[in-house]
Amino acid sequence: TQKYFWVKESTSLELTKKIQKSLLTLLKNGGTFKEWKDNYDANFKSMGLESTGSYTETIYRTNLQSGYAAGRYQQQDSQKELFPYWQYVSIIDDVTTDICSELNGKTYRANDAIWNTIYPPNHYNERSSVIALNNEDVAEMNISVNDVDELKQTETYKNFKGTTFSGNPVNTFEKDMKNNIDNKKEQIGTYQKLLEEYTEVQ
Repeated sequence: TQKYFWVKESTSLELTKKIQKSLLTLLKNGGTFKEWKDNYDANFKSMGLESTGSYTETIYRTNLQSGYAAGRYQQQDSQKELFPYWQYVSIIDDVTTDICSELNGKTYRANDAIWNTIYPPNHYNERSSVIALNNEDVAEMNISVNDVDELKQTETYKNFKGTTFSGNPVNTFEKDMKNNIDNKKEQIGTYQKLLEEYTEVQ
């Protein structure tokens, strides 16, 4: 359950890949959660997920958002010379997490290594985003660049850094995807071995 694609109740590698592909297609072409879910109800039923709507929605939101964040990061990263500052923007209400409250409004240089840790999504159902700013934006809005070392001293940051969400959505994507697939293969191998042992006993 990290930033990469994961369907924890699916032990089928092919099914997991199929659902992943459907989400990537939706991300590329656009669509709604209902359209995606209706199209894959049969797959969810095979995993016993037909009655767990909230869990299904979490799969959709978390994994689709991670793909979107990776694309957004790449786009912003390629324009750092034009927009040398990034600002973290959160929605503040009763369900805002500690890390998003801490980071809301914080502005750091786009090339600062801190973004390899705090770039969202930083938790499930993330609503925060990062906006790119140029020199004129910073001057006109009288924005001060925040102190990264000061952030690193906060308990909120220290607690967050140890979570599975800490990281960069692009740098960790391929590595985490491979780990996810290897994990699925291991699960399938374990079940296959148990089945073979059970068959021999019978």
